[in-house]
Amino acid sequence: MFFNEQYILLLELGIALKKWLQKIKLNDIESFEYITMDDDEGPLLEFIYTNNGWGIYSRWQEFEFQKSIPIEILIEAIEYFLSDLQEQLLSAYNLRLTDYL
Repeated sequence: MFFNEQYILLLELGIALKKWLQKIKLNDIESFEYITMDDDEGPLLEFIYTNNGWGIYSRWQEFEFQKSIPIEILIEAIEYFLSDLQEQLLSAYNLRLTDYL
């Protein structure tokens, strides 16, 4: 596991990821920084664009990940996370991510 934080604001993270993913799919390539309203010490999660792929960083990370991730793999992982998050939000709170975009 890259990082484990039980008190992260998942709805806020999901909204930020969904917005970023929409830009990426429109070929608006930019790095991702998740900065939470719950903390003021800088980004909690970053996807950093390089010529070789994407790097990943979190100040909560449990290990240093030095490989580049191809965009297809990153998109697949984010879509899987967002799908699972959407299912959980709908089941527990009757919320949809799209209502907050």
